[in-house]
Amino acid sequence: MTRFGIQPGKQAGGGCLPTAGLIFSGRIHPFPLPRVPTIARRFVLCAVFFGILTGHAQDERQKRLPVLSFPQPEIDDPKTYAEYETRFFTDSKENTLQILFDRATGRVVHLWADAANESLSFTARDEAGRPARLDWDSRGVWVHTRGDLRLAEYRLKTIEQKLHLGHILLCSMRKEREFQYNGLHLQPFDSPPFQEPELKEFLGLLEDSPPADRVDFLAALEVSSSEELHARLSPVVSESRSQSTHTIRFRQSSFDGRNVLQLDIEADSAGVAISRTSAGIVLRSRQGGGLTFSVRIASNAPALTPLKREEIFRNEFLEFLEDAARSGMRKREVLWLDRQVKSLELLSSAEKLMAGLPNFATYFGRDMIMSMLMLEPVIAPSLHEHALRTILGKLSPRGEVSHEESLGGQAIRENIGTVNKMIKALAGKDPDSEERKTRSAILALLKDLQKTREDYKMLDDDFQFPVLVARYLQRTDVPSRQKRAFLQQEIHGVSVEKLILRNLDYVCRTSLPYARKPSVTNLIAFSRRTNDSWLPASWRDSNAGYANGKYAMDINAIWVPAALEAVRTILDSLESLGIRTDGSSFPELSGSPLAEFMSHRENLLRAEEIWRDAAKHFEVVLDSADFLPHIARRLNGMGTKAREYWLSTMDQISIPSSLRFLALSLDSLGSPLAIPHTDVGMMLFLRDISSSPGGGQKVGVLLNPVITRFPVGLFVDGLGPLVANDSYAPPAVWAAFDKDRYHSPYTVWGREVNLLLLGIRNQKSMEPGIRALLDSASAMIATASERSGLSHNELWTYEIQDGVLAPVRYPTGSDIQLWNLTDLALRFLQWRDLHRN
Repeated sequence: MTRFGIQPGKQAGGGCLPTAGLIFSGRIHPFPLPRVPTIARRFVLCAVFFGILTGHAQDERQKRLPVLSFPQPEIDDPKTYAEYETRFFTDSKENTLQILFDRATGRVVHLWADAANESLSFTARDEAGRPARLDWDSRGVWVHTRGDLRLAEYRLKTIEQKLHLGHILLCSMRKEREFQYNGLHLQPFDSPPFQEPELKEFLGLLEDSPPADRVDFLAALEVSSSEELHARLSPVVSESRSQSTHTIRFRQSSFDGRNVLQLDIEADSAGVAISRTSAGIVLRSRQGGGLTFSVRIASNAPALTPLKREEIFRNEFLEFLEDAARSGMRKREVLWLDRQVKSLELLSSAEKLMAGLPNFATYFGRDMIMSMLMLEPVIAPSLHEHALRTILGKLSPRGEVSHEESLGGQAIRENIGTVNKMIKALAGKDPDSEERKTRSAILALLKDLQKTREDYKMLDDDFQFPVLVARYLQRTDVPSRQKRAFLQQEIHGVSVEKLILRNLDYVCRTSLPYARKPSVTNLIAFSRRTNDSWLPASWRDSNAGYANGKYAMDINAIWVPAALEAVRTILDSLESLGIRTDGSSFPELSGSPLAEFMSHRENLLRAEEIWRDAAKHFEVVLDSADFLPHIARRLNGMGTKAREYWLSTMDQISIPSSLRFLALSLDSLGSPLAIPHTDVGMMLFLRDISSSPGGGQKVGVLLNPVITRFPVGLFVDGLGPLVANDSYAPPAVWAAFDKDRYHSPYTVWGREVNLLLLGIRNQKSMEPGIRALLDSASAMIATASERSGLSHNELWTYEIQDGVLAPVRYPTGSDIQLWNLTDLALRFLQWRDLHRN
């Protein structure tokens, strides 16, 4: 498409002659305007500039085909997707746009994975109120930019003659997730609108505030009345008609008025009648057949800065991709590689790597750290540095790693919650200096409601980060001068080097009590919640994830000792780069545990050795007389179909004389909660245990439960290793996992599969017995995971129908998850082994 623009041009003799330009693919090709009378020339200029100022000037409208589509016939079994379909595109700024259809509920969601993590959604129902099936009427989407808006448009069709669209929600993806998690998308269309309680509370507090405060608060939000704020809670609906089309527009302003989201439903007036109702839109066929209509979405939120492929991957990995495409590799494997590579590209930007799409289209510290560690063989140094900078830029003053950022609409919601607390604290108090400070803080926050908020409640990422730093400093493909330059860069006015030391000091301080006195009560503990349970502040962060344990095995037996080892490595690396680490070089650390370890490395090594031994607290040994009755009781507590199926599999299991494993967690008294799990993959991934003294026995303790079939162990043919097994736990734990299945005996996690496979690969022992166990375990896990057909998903589950177990997509899982893409490292390493041999 051609666009018309104006740029200044030089006129012979020193005058200025207007020059028009035809713009092809963003480039201006000038030619002089013919000489016309001054008035006419001015009219042309005014007309063009008026178009620019009024937003009529726009980028070229481009058709974008899907980058990825799920299910993909050559790779996916359509049965595993059961009424679910999604496509991924890039918009005019190359940001990711995901459009998904959940046909089981009629929900259509547009995730805009930009700097505000946005969602535009609606639900489609037929005349009887049942979920209506919508299908694509166009393969691609048309994208362009108009003024500060990014737009995307596509067409849909349905066999229905009458269609109701409701539950229209223009918001952050976090709000859409909450909307669905609470089942509100299944409610009648005339249900009360879903509005953030924090915003509604603020409006109530505003009305009750003293008049002077109310005026100041409104001014900070750049509105003149509370009615204007009330109006921002709901979209403004408007209609427009042309000679051939009828459009209904929903336009939602953010609560601070700085951004807008827009959803248009448009149809050909000759074939479709559109009408508004109090609960949404009704579309009717005028000619008795099915319906077709257009969906157009728009946003003016900031865009992210996408990374190029060569900024993400090592050159050697790119060579592997080229070789795979021409070497005769099976078509399915080539398509799989292509999917995984494109998925990582869709998640990658200069600002951050997003955790997953659609549910986690934002920064998660743990996800970035774990993914970078697992992808290390394939990622370029530039991506490693991007990840480190992102994490360091969000570090707390104490050195804690941010678990998750809240931005856009979610930041507004959380910041308003903080404002509400401050307003309530002011109520009934006489003005004084502290009151004035509070009012100033309220006004400052109201003026910057989209200020990004960081969440520091997770514990595991604080100890994972030093490992990522150490791996960067040990990279042989990064010259010393580049490492020194990176360490000298400043983030928020503080050098990278000092920010790293801030985290190391936090690690040393929090691990010191156990290093001095290695008792259970000095382990790293979760914090107590108000309902007398323990906050699951590690990767199994669902309510049931750690079975209400107080001390997590993965933090205490894996990550703390790994972090202390990384501290040693970092200090040694800094010295090799010419940076003194004797404590005197960093006076701000004077008297800190890190300064002590800098000056006395033997104490640091001793602390690491003590923490390595912390695994002893989590050891569980059960003989068959103990564990078989537990299994019988657990099976009796299941539903009929599940009980009958698992009972039928018991004959195929070689029952061991005893079970040995590391417990998932310890309860508040320090007793192990006897739950086998897949977290042992992390331990194998971080260290070569097989080559250490007694390595065979240690590897057996870690791997045997993983490859022993469920319900004795974790393994399920055609599915993979379940993330936990509660057969040996109390009935209260069964009930918790039955209710909250995210990290339960009902799920397999792609992250855990890849950690196990990478961890097994990391074991170097060639002793025949150990090697046989490692090779057998690797083959079993890889084969079962691949046969599930869902291993690119965040997690997956199963159903039992007619006595057969079938893998099923987890309903709230992400289609693309950052740490599930780490199988790229496995495939690359296998290819490299072949070429080296």
